[in-house]
Amino acid sequence: MSEAPASLFEVADRVEGRLEHFLDAEHQRWCAVDPVLGDAFAALRSLVMAGGKRLRPAFCHWGFVGAGGSREDPRVVDAGAVPTLYSGRVRPRHVLLALLLCVIAVAAAIATTPVGQEWAQDAWTWLTDTLDTLRGKVT
Repeated sequence: MSEAPASLFEVADRVEGRLEHFLDAEHQRWCAVDPVLGDAFAALRSLVMAGGKRLRPAFCHWGFVGAGGSREDPRVVDAGAVPTLYSGRVRPRHVLLALLLCVIAVAAAIATTPVGQEWAQDAWTWLTDTLDTLRGKVT
């Protein structure tokens, strides 16, 4: 098996750096809204930063350069990072996990209000009853 060209690693490193910068800033922004959201965002960050060949960003980069753009233009790094955020690596289970984490974060935020505490208690009771019913059907 042959080694990937150095230019591929160059593009991948620039995209990784841009993604880290973007995701770190977003993580701080969402943690400022509610610290519980930090856990959900950390899960999302680990999914995006899981690695890979970063071929889509390389195609974007070299297409831009081939059309006359500069290799050093920072806009091409941003454009190359976008496919990574929306790549085919996201599976339905990832979406469901992210949705579940968001629901938990919203519920935790609502539960800090007096009305939300009553709602949270009702939701918790419903959830435990539902889980008990499901356990009874499985065993």
